[in-house]
Amino acid sequence: MKLRIIGGTLRGRIICLSGVAEEFRPTMDRMREAVASSLQKTIPDALVADVCAGSGAFGFEMLSRGAARVDFVEDNRLRAEAIRARAREFGVEDRCRIVCQSVQTFVRHPQPLYDIIYYDPPYESGELYSYVKDLYKMLRPHATLLVERGRRDIQTDPAQPRPHDRRWRANAAHQTFDLRVFAAFPDEDDQQQRNHDGQRNRHQAGQP
Repeated sequence: MKLRIIGGTLRGRIICLSGVAEEFRPTMDRMREAVASSLQKTIPDALVADVCAGSGAFGFEMLSRGAARVDFVEDNRLRAEAIRARAREFGVEDRCRIVCQSVQTFVRHPQPLYDIIYYDPPYESGELYSYVKDLYKMLRPHATLLVERGRRDIQTDPAQPRPHDRRWRANAAHQTFDLRVFAAFPDEDDQQQRNHDGQRNRHQAGQP
């Protein structure tokens, strides 16, 4: 299977999946494009976490479109090393942090506050969905948490944050899935604060 980076400085670069990588279902190009378009005012200089990163396609899409740094969280060692190698190949290794650990470990240790978190746990893993509320607490004000779930798994849990009303739906390999938004997108009035945050993110990422 091959995935394509859709926009930005890495547009057209290909992510080839093989071996252990084929055991997960990557987010479709069209959905990544729709999400990235909706986040276009948020991405530049953003600090992003791609949680259960798999191929890393979402994180690389964010880097391509100007994110200051992406933290790729993936507990499978081979997949994490593949993301690291891909970052070197694409020339963005200095803007990546590869975190090879479980979601449970990640949320229980101090982390920076993020502008965008993309969370794509295995659909059959109900336990992993319980960490949505922990990831929600890792957002900056006006930041965005996106959670991909199978449609059969989207029942409202009163213990979880209340989802925003923006949603994407798609069908792939006979599996219908939702991408739900758990925080509001920034308003135009927030741009000054975002510029300040962007300078801080670039500094944290070691950029001028």
